[in-house]
Amino acid sequence: MVRGEAGSPWRLGIIGGGPAGSFFAHFASRWSSRLQIPVSLIIFDGKSFQKSGPQGCNLCAGVISRSLQLRLKEEGIFLPAKRIMSWVEGYRLHIQDESIRLESPPGRQGKVATVFRGNGPRYTRFPDIVSFDDFLLNWAQDMGARVIPFPVQSLRFPEKDGDPIIVLYGSSPTSLAEEEVDWLIGAFGVNTNLGQKLQHFGLGYVPPATRLTFQAELKFPGDIREEIIGHDIHIFFPRHRLIRYATLIPKGQFTTLTIIGWKDISPDILQQFYELPEIKKRFPPSKPTCFCYPRIVISSCRPPKNPRFLLVGDAAFCRYYKNGLESAFLSARLAAQAIFENYSRKNSNKIYYHRAEKFIIKDNFYGRILFRCNDLIASFPPLTKFNLSLIRKTCESFLSRQLKEILWDIFTGEKPYRQIFRACLQPRLLWEILKFSIIEICKKRKNEISHSGLAAPHESHKISQPEDSNKTEVSRQDLFLSSSKVMMNNNLNSTSGEISSAFDKAAALSPTSLYSVKSLEIKETTSLSNKTIVVIGGGPAGTSFAIKLRRLVRHQPQPPRIFLYEGKPLEKKSHYNQCLGVLSPPLPEIMEKELAFPSPGL
Repeated sequence: MVRGEAGSPWRLGIIGGGPAGSFFAHFASRWSSRLQIPVSLIIFDGKSFQKSGPQGCNLCAGVISRSLQLRLKEEGIFLPAKRIMSWVEGYRLHIQDESIRLESPPGRQGKVATVFRGNGPRYTRFPDIVSFDDFLLNWAQDMGARVIPFPVQSLRFPEKDGDPIIVLYGSSPTSLAEEEVDWLIGAFGVNTNLGQKLQHFGLGYVPPATRLTFQAELKFPGDIREEIIGHDIHIFFPRHRLIRYATLIPKGQFTTLTIIGWKDISPDILQQFYELPEIKKRFPPSKPTCFCYPRIVISSCRPPKNPRFLLVGDAAFCRYYKNGLESAFLSARLAAQAIFENYSRKNSNKIYYHRAEKFIIKDNFYGRILFRCNDLIASFPPLTKFNLSLIRKTCESFLSRQLKEILWDIFTGEKPYRQIFRACLQPRLLWEILKFSIIEICKKRKNEISHSGLAAPHESHKISQPEDSNKTEVSRQDLFLSSSKVMMNNNLNSTSGEISSAFDKAAALSPTSLYSVKSLEIKETTSLSNKTIVVIGGGPAGTSFAIKLRRLVRHQPQPPRIFLYEGKPLEKKSHYNQCLGVLSPPLPEIMEKELAFPSPGL
């Protein structure tokens, strides 16, 4: 650990006055007071957060989760009401033509807040300063940090361990000033060029992989803002080759649009967004008041080898697609803890990155799995409908509550991804999903069977009924079943009259007659004279019934007409009834005795 002369403070330089830098200054000041170690905190940042538009913005969606608000309160940091643009009451997910609203799980206090990182969109004026980053930077100054309002242009690292690090800053590379520091904290983010410069310093630093996104401030008409957007964050998962998902975030009279792509966003992405069917029917095209193309972190960096140079915020790592502000808070706290708890040793950087890997980097492994699963569900309509039905049909049940809580935690980032992943694997949750799936499959199969069994011929094939149905005779040739041959005709155009008449007359059979036919013991055969009997299904059961019935009534003076209805062309190889096809004893004997049907030869 490098220290100044006896009694002189440690000089801690912080590159970047955004949330990560301000949070580190806060924690360093707390540790300094706790350990009675004098420190000098210097923040370098050439951006004024009191300006509107990109000049004062750190290019972020500006959503503060309840978990971050709770952490801030524990540190004594309370957000002023004038810095909060809106309080979010719920999240509404839009997947193709389906949508579902998520509310805060029971037992969780507070609401999600939305803020502007700068002082609002371009060309707007507010009565007071509304910038969240400006509030944090002022807080850091109140904790004793000194702000140098110039950007860092270059760095010089000493060859000896005891020498200070030189920070060169200024408004241009031609007019530079120097500042000596003992420790250097990089909180410059990924939307500056300083990270690229550091790769050429021989420190071994490689910036994290990033993805180019699109962000805009929109001003919809008041009725749309109040009735459609309301106080919810809307997340759209379109089936689009470029857009992975998009969010609409309410911020007072403005709405922040963020579009995340499968790859880097193209310049015309806003026009493609407005052409999405789910957007067209809800929102009219709105010209952005302000827009930018920020980069978001999708991996971790390779940290620098210098033991006195630590990186915090998204210059190092960030939660996967979520909570950049909370990641800045966590990394700043871990870095300050590693420096002050291990000030007498030279491995503070290793301790810091090891802890950060455990709490943030490894947790992103589970985050990637969760988002991949979500992408699969959103891109495959049957999975989409099934998962939404799990929530809707089991409303207020354990299954519905757990699934809603899991979705809420994924999209708000209120819990670590590891914890959310474990919640998805709860035995009871998996059992409830399996039980629901089995019940739904059985219901669907039952409905299919009932519809196929009771379905009448097409309306175009029906014939009108005469007034006196008792005197009606079938005008076409009846289809009689003999003991040797079942006459079937699958041409509905030629047999529509016979089949329709058969269905209409089938209701004339009395329960007694049906019972006698079922038992194959017809005692009063006269009750079947001039009747029409319809057998639906030309499989073994239907044909056996028809053959046996025909044999029993063949000696009647006026035998009934027997129709066999079968929709499959069984003479074709592609149509058959699923069966193992085993004729085990005594079935061959029964066929010969009861049906006079010879057993098929082998």
